Amino acid sequence: MSEDFASICAKCDEKCCNGIFILSQKEKDILWENGHERHIKEKHNYCVFEGDPCPFFKEDKCSIHEIRPVVCRLWPLYIVVDEDGKLDFELEEDCPAAKELGKEYFEKAKEKAKRYIHEEISIEAYQKFWEEEDEEAYC
Repeated sequence: MSEDFASICAKCDEKCCNGIFILSQKEKDILWENGHERHIKEKHNYCVFEGDPCPFFKEDKCSIHEIRPVVCRLWPLYIVVDEDGKLDFELEEDCPAAKELGKEYFEKAKEKAKRYIHEEISIEAYQKFWEEEDEEAYC
């Protein structure tokens, strides 16, 4: 491995910070305590923020880097529901960091992330969120 993840990410021109980001209650609380409540929405017993770009992506960097949620810390891993109906992770293989650091690096990260996600986000809430068609259902 020639570089670490942060240095690869810093020189990348891709704008990965977009989409829907799922937060645990603890992460929501931390963001609220730091004055970021206007971007957070609650739905199905957990919280989300969304944007293209992310509302916290300012001047080509993360403005909440020190308190960023786990979903952001895990990129280029992202949450999926596997064939057994359990939460799992996939690797965004087009990410320059994924190419540089390799699958072995991210397999280790996946195992650690699975323990966290299963403690913080229920599969039922996650599936219900993605099945919801009514965008106005956000609080």
